[in-house]
Amino acid sequence: MPNVYLQCYQYSGFFNCYLSYSSSTPVQIRWSTQYGYEPAYDNQTQISSWCMFGSESWASVEVINSSGAAYAGWSSPCW
Repeated sequence: MPNVYLQCYQYSGFFNCYLSYSSSTPVQIRWSTQYGYEPAYDNQTQISSWCMFGSESWASVEVINSSGAAYAGWSSPCW
């Protein structure tokens, strides 16, 4: 199973998340945000998205390899 670490930064109406992982085999990466699954970011180690002020912004990532899946998530009020 991969090891994952997710670091996210909130800006005015936007957020960016950066994924670090370690795996002994190739991985697939899948991102989701408060808007749902984000296929444009498949297999990327970074995601950027906007959020509506006063709402909850969040991102989650699934990293899959031949021995299993690991997950990480983040959330914050949008400001």
